[in-house]
Amino acid sequence: MDLGIFAIPIMLFLGLFGASVATETSDVVFEDFTVPAQWEHGYTAQVVTERIADAYQTINRDARTAKSLKAFGLSHDETFVAAVGERLDLGNMVNAARDQLGMIAFRINGDLVEKEGTWLIRTHISPAEGPTETYFVSGPSDNPEPLFMEAAMAAMRVTSPYVVASYLYEIELDRGTTNFEPTYRALEQAFPRLPAEAHHWLYNLWGLALLNEGKPEKAIEEFHNALHLEPGFPLSIHNWGKALTAQGRHEEAIATFKGVIANDPKKLRSARAYAEWSKAALLLGRLEEAEKVLNKAIDLKPQSSYVYYRWGQLLEAKGQLQEAAAKYRLALLFQPKRVTWQSDIDRVGGSVPPDKAPKLSAHRAATI
Repeated sequence: MDLGIFAIPIMLFLGLFGASVATETSDVVFEDFTVPAQWEHGYTAQVVTERIADAYQTINRDARTAKSLKAFGLSHDETFVAAVGERLDLGNMVNAARDQLGMIAFRINGDLVEKEGTWLIRTHISPAEGPTETYFVSGPSDNPEPLFMEAAMAAMRVTSPYVVASYLYEIELDRGTTNFEPTYRALEQAFPRLPAEAHHWLYNLWGLALLNEGKPEKAIEEFHNALHLEPGFPLSIHNWGKALTAQGRHEEAIATFKGVIANDPKKLRSARAYAEWSKAALLLGRLEEAEKVLNKAIDLKPQSSYVYYRWGQLLEAKGQLQEAAAKYRLALLFQPKRVTWQSDIDRVGGSVPPDKAPKLSAHRAATI
């Protein structure tokens, strides 16, 4: 995009507020969804746009994936740049600057119509290069929130298809169920949309879904596929260790987690690796070793729900049921959507009498 003479004031503006532009804008921008003109109250254009944008952000957040997610923004509203731009009437210049710097990869907008109690939302996803894609969702007007989520999902399938698959995987874990068919379908749809150099992320997630279905052998095949594309990919090495634990190959699993830690100078994966090491040690009956590595994990990541959950398992195995319940509560506090953990609290005495609470079996410990 050649802005010609306007490039000079744009660059002057960026010189004044460049940091704000760089840190507060995003490569996915929501623009207004139009609504029927007679809607003066309730679901106005701004409200509908914000609801869909909020749903998009929820998907982004709940994916809880380690892969870098696309930055998110609802246009440039409610930012320092927006405030200054509005005061100086520079809104158009802000957007022009973002275009000039290639900051906007996708624009998302659309429209909404109502007929006989049914809403139809049409969503347009326009990349910086390439044709616009349009998707339709419809449903009853008296329950519009699911429609906003569907519209956001349609947009995300274009802008970040990996995130859609990760989101579907995570909500299945939160429910405590193992119907990963939606995850697999999303992964299949993601392969042609993502460049080949990103496919190791897809194989890795496919393996995780298989692992949570109780298929560690097949999961290892997918982790192998990921590592074939990206040798040394730490997530797949870590997850391979989890599959070894599920197979009962605990010593091999511990060696794998030690390798993850040794090759993690920035300590990005070490806390989880220590937590998985503790699980394997627990299953081998080495409780002191399990506690030692959990202490290392909590030092690295003191707000990790995952680490507290593993600590709860250790305490439960030691018969310290009330202490285990406390750790499970901490895990749930830091990851409140993982509602299945409430059953662990109940089991060890959080709401069930301790003398009636069953102990954690070795089989259950190996599969969670």
